[in-house]
Amino acid sequence: MPKEKVKDIEIYYEITGEGENLLFIHGLGSSTRDWDKQVPFYSQNDEFDEDTGNAE
Repeated sequence: MPKEKVKDIEIYYEITGEGENLLFIHGLGSSTRDWDKQVPFYSQNDEFDEDTGNAE
């Protein structure tokens, strides 16, 4: 499970596909499942970073 530490917060992320980066950020009480239908579409042409924590 890849994580990036920003200040005192660990942020989980996923990288899928290739090309330009696209970052999805969900609100409090949500999860990566919010993007289940979007990830396959966008990862066909772009590198996709899915952030399940706070914005950088």
